[in-house]
Amino acid sequence: MYMGCTHKDIDYSDYDYCTDDYCDLTTGPYYEPHCCDDEDECTEDSCDPSTGCVHIRSDCSDDDLCTYDYCDPTEGCYYGEVVCDDGSPSTDDICNALVGCIFIDKPPCNDSNWCTVDSRCPETGACIYEPIDCDDSDECSTDSCDPTCGCVNVWIECEDYNACTEDSCDAEEGCVHTDISYTCQTDNKCHNDYCDTEIGCTFIPVICFEDACSRSSCDPETGCSENAICCDDHDACTDDSCDHETGCSHTVTDCNDDDECTDDNCDPAVGCTYTVSDCDDNDECTIDSCCSETGCHHEEVDCDDGNECTTEVCLTSSGCEYTSVNCDDYNACTDDTLIRLEVVLMLILITTITMNVLKIIVIALLDLTMITLNVMMAINVLMIGAIETLDVFTTKLTVMMAMNVPMIDVTIMKVAFMKKSKLMKEITVILSGVML
Repeated sequence: MYMGCTHKDIDYSDYDYCTDDYCDLTTGPYYEPHCCDDEDECTEDSCDPSTGCVHIRSDCSDDDLCTYDYCDPTEGCYYGEVVCDDGSPSTDDICNALVGCIFIDKPPCNDSNWCTVDSRCPETGACIYEPIDCDDSDECSTDSCDPTCGCVNVWIECEDYNACTEDSCDAEEGCVHTDISYTCQTDNKCHNDYCDTEIGCTFIPVICFEDACSRSSCDPETGCSENAICCDDHDACTDDSCDHETGCSHTVTDCNDDDECTDDNCDPAVGCTYTVSDCDDNDECTIDSCCSETGCHHEEVDCDDGNECTTEVCLTSSGCEYTSVNCDDYNACTDDTLIRLEVVLMLILITTITMNVLKIIVIALLDLTMITLNVMMAINVLMIGAIETLDVFTTKLTVMMAMNVPMIDVTIMKVAFMKKSKLMKEITVILSGVML
């Protein structure tokens, strides 16, 4: 009896431990390599078909005794440096790949220098060369070191090449330069004492002040003294002075006293002299005088004696002379009389006073217009009378000249006429005042 289809799994194993066996429903069996990686860098992974995966431990040896070999599962082989240190600074520690660490004794520290102290550092073993101290604690020496022989201490030279100091040396302070310039000072006031750094004490003579107006000298105890020179030329007509640059000068004395009434002169023995000027012009018709500002003045003498009965004449040799006036007009029909001007002037003054009195009376009775009219009429009457008198005088003078009257009488008449004319002018001024 048939049961229908049956499906039996086939054996698709290849009996190889190095593969992974699979079966695909479509294609059938297939095989993939089996992964033997154990993820350990310190093993070499492989596969044995009969047994499967094999993991052999790696040999990290580099055959070098100067390294230590180590394997890290992650990184693989590692080679660390072997430290060859025996803990002694006196040895040189080295490593040989075949024998490993070697420890060789170091040579002594010596730099062949006498100026150092040689030693080795206990911690590092390095040589130490410390300079030696050559200081002898003496400021009077210079301390140094010679690599071939060691310390050298040489005495110093304290010479400062200054003649004004004394040089010495102190072990603590060193060179000392003591000032000795004070030894150059003396009490001599005629020279300047000082110390020159090159030659020492120096004494320079004092130069005392001297110019064209003085002479100087010097005393060791008191010093300089000045004496003024004498510029007196023994001439009273010069002003003696002295200029400090040019010396004595003698200026002529100015004797001008600004007075025109003196003659200014100068006498070498006594000096300026002033003589009163002689203003006499030998003219008796002048009055001689002198003004300090303008000098001599000669004013004409006034010979007028105020007498109309005389004629005045001035002669240079004798002065004023007065001659009686000849009133003869050589007319038998006239009585010749010379009326003095003083009488005429007196009459005029009396008339004027009378008119003023009348003027006051009239003002009291009449108005201002009538008063003015009457006064003007009175004045006109008086002026007409005076003019008539002058006309008579003029007529007489003309007749005398026509009759060849001697010249002296004519001159007298002219003078009288001129004086009368002057009088008329004075009368006119007086009457004008009355009118006002």
